[in-house]
Amino acid sequence: MKRFSFSTILGLSAVVFGTRQLGAGNNPNGAPPKPGEIIAKNYTLEFPGNTIEIHGVCKLDDADLVCWKPDGTKSKAIADEISEGMRKTKVDFLRTFQFELGKHNRILLVRKTIASGAVTSWQSPYHPSPYTGNSFDNWNDRGMTITNPDSSLSKFPRTELSVLTGSFGSGITSFPLRYQSLKLIQTSITIPVKAGPFKVEGNEYRVESVSDSPTIRNQFGFSGGRSWESTPAKKTYVKVRAIKIIDPDIVFSLHAASEKGVNFGGTDKNGEPISALEYMNQTLQQIKSDAEAQKTGKNPYSPDRWNSWEHSISPIHIDPRSEMRQGSFEESISLERGKIKTFAIYAQKRTIYIFDNIQLDPH
Repeated sequence: MKRFSFSTILGLSAVVFGTRQLGAGNNPNGAPPKPGEIIAKNYTLEFPGNTIEIHGVCKLDDADLVCWKPDGTKSKAIADEISEGMRKTKVDFLRTFQFELGKHNRILLVRKTIASGAVTSWQSPYHPSPYTGNSFDNWNDRGMTITNPDSSLSKFPRTELSVLTGSFGSGITSFPLRYQSLKLIQTSITIPVKAGPFKVEGNEYRVESVSDSPTIRNQFGFSGGRSWESTPAKKTYVKVRAIKIIDPDIVFSLHAASEKGVNFGGTDKNGEPISALEYMNQTLQQIKSDAEAQKTGKNPYSPDRWNSWEHSISPIHIDPRSEMRQGSFEESISLERGKIKTFAIYAQKRTIYIFDNIQLDPH
């Protein structure tokens, strides 16, 4: 009996918006196309520098992986391609996917072709109702990707094959997938590291507090944005309140930055902040040195090794449609307050695309 594992198949930046069709009822994730949403033609979206397409849908049928094109046309070639891709990755995908008993469990394959490094917009999964739990059927993006093991992140063009999973009730024959595309619409603006009002493309906000400890305790008992993380890094907690939202599709990121507004991407070995560009260069150097060490049989993971993931400084992402639903939002930045000289804000305009009528069974 063949065993199919699914855990690293996902590599796409798309937007999962939901489900639809017979039996979807009032499921916001499965709503039909809305005014302003752009319907993908032939299950394909083209952006400057990259293309995203629905490659196929699959299900595990006893010992076989059965696949079909998004229009329902059965395809053994897709099944063979996915089986070979999973075999090469040597990852146990079954431990990652979550299927539900009593439902039709499906695997969605999304292919992303990146033509060059000159990308002017970013695509990622998006849910109109993100906290659905088991309330709504939906496609779930678990960040898994099947790529050519010989490919390099610096080589173009390259292709990534991503995997989403979904569990659907009886009577649902098709389910849409939504993508949000975010395009930078302005250069950064800077604001002081203190309480006060600010505007982002007409939307009005206010920084209510900047502190060394969180002020919000959520329903799970955790205080602050990422308080479940056990990291030795000192943090700065920023609480932001929405005052007036004119355009809910203007999202922005708030970065720790220098006095001149240059955003920090991480810290060096001494814990001092470095620019995003310098952090990227150090990360690429780390990847290169690790690869060279592995070729010679050396262990690259020495105690004094600089690890990019341990030294990253992530920005705070604020979306009026999600984080600001309750009016205010608090999140942390992994850098102590005294080292943050300004906050740099980058705004993006969201456009929503929809792959409609993805068939959940072959014809």
